[in-house]
Amino acid sequence: MVERDAGDAIERLGFLSSSSPGLFCRMLLPERPTGGVLICPDLSAARSRSLERERSLITEVARRGLAALVFDYHGEARSTSAAPPGLAAVTRDVRDALAVLEGEGEHGSTAVLGIGAGGLIAAAALTVRQVSLATWDTPENGERWLTALVRVRAIGQMGFDARGDTSLLDRVTTDLLGDELARGTVSVLGFDLPATLATEIAALSRPDTDSFDGTDPMELVAGWACSSGENA
Repeated sequence: MVERDAGDAIERLGFLSSSSPGLFCRMLLPERPTGGVLICPDLSAARSRSLERERSLITEVARRGLAALVFDYHGEARSTSAAPPGLAAVTRDVRDALAVLEGEGEHGSTAVLGIGAGGLIAAAALTVRQVSLATWDTPENGERWLTALVRVRAIGQMGFDARGDTSLLDRVTTDLLGDELARGTVSVLGFDLPATLATEIAALSRPDTDSFDGTDPMELVAGWACSSGENA
């Protein structure tokens, strides 16, 4: 774990976990935090498109006086792993991260925000916890999410027209997804996601949580998170 001064907060990088030697995280701790917000990020290459959003969100949360933590799952990005992660591993990561956040000081309640597929993972991890949970751009259904990603790739690579009769496109999409699952990985936005994790996420549907939209989502999400869902 690395700790450094981040102006109005202390920044910590990394923590020990139950499923690996350690996970990379970025946690901002203001003085005497009044609560905590855990961010469960998206997966694989999709994560790179939300990094700036995560940085802005934890900065805004810390500015409002709450501790904020975002992390890399077991086997993802900077949290290295010898074995491909499955749903059991990444849900343990969520619970470990939540325990780390809740162990910092005597702050109040904690909220969890899942971004993209992170919303599905968070929901699977927190089924036995009474924790405020919201989703941001989370797929409503894991199977449709995977299929849609493969479908977009088929359109681009094979020159399909997504209008009119799409029966051939549908069959090709189904075949491509089946072939990739059989090989052990599914290409998700240019990154090979382990088939174990892909199929387990595909078995999940989005839980009955709050889904945010609006012209200023950062303010809306930060406001929700900092009130632990009370204004959702």
